[in-house]
Amino acid sequence: MASYAGLPFAEQIEGDFYRVYFTSRDAFNRSHVGWVEIDINRPERILRLSETPILSPGEPGSFDDAGTTLSCVVRHGERRHFYYIGWSLRRSVPYHLAIGLAFASGDTAAPTLNRLSGPIIDRNRIDPLFCTAPFVMFEDGRWRAWYVSGLGWVNAGGEAVPSYNTRYAESNDGVDWNRTGLVVRDPQGDELGFSRPSILFERGAYHMWCSVRGRSQPYRLEYARSQDGLVWTRNDGGASLETSASGWDSEMIAYPHVFDHGGDRYMLYCGNGYGKTGFGIAVMT
Repeated sequence: MASYAGLPFAEQIEGDFYRVYFTSRDAFNRSHVGWVEIDINRPERILRLSETPILSPGEPGSFDDAGTTLSCVVRHGERRHFYYIGWSLRRSVPYHLAIGLAFASGDTAAPTLNRLSGPIIDRNRIDPLFCTAPFVMFEDGRWRAWYVSGLGWVNAGGEAVPSYNTRYAESNDGVDWNRTGLVVRDPQGDELGFSRPSILFERGAYHMWCSVRGRSQPYRLEYARSQDGLVWTRNDGGASLETSASGWDSEMIAYPHVFDHGGDRYMLYCGNGYGKTGFGIAVMT
């Protein structure tokens, strides 16, 4: 944990106690996944911190040999599914991204992960550039995923940065996915793309929070609503959290994870520098 604390994702352990998974970087700038445990009523107090990573870069030549970033966790039966982003380096562009999967037991213990060999969602004829940042739900006997697909690399401020949209896929087992190329969100205007979404189903509708960035704008929070999870209506004014006037989140709101507890709605999110200043928590009032 030499730097960063990015892409937080909360898992309830018991009662008010949560384990928050996050991604940090080592001295060689490679990402690893760890966790911290908190009482949701006093989240600023650290109860326990992982001493070793639960996910680290893979073997040389593998799709995740340059880093691993957790995207989401799904409990299903006797197992927990840990969907993560695998990083590998390239010559023509800075890096390549693909989606991997690891398993742990379904109890609430700090997980020991067993990862599948190779990616479960990678570039193909449907997604020709890269795939990353999934949010996965198991619903009515089917697995549903909203993931980020690459559109290309553009020059922004003198460096090559990726552009992407959000797409949808389904699966019978959470491992092998049927992709049709269905786009559920496209960049508009100056936008370059979206972060991992966070989705809740409530009162007959789906609610999505994600962050969106542009050529000249760092990540900002955005909200959208859908009746079926496929056709979404954006409501840029419904996100309800702006950057602070100063401090750790004064430039950026990134990588939200929204969840409900005890009648309240919480959101974990990263601040400036894509998690370089860490992550915090907000409560809807």
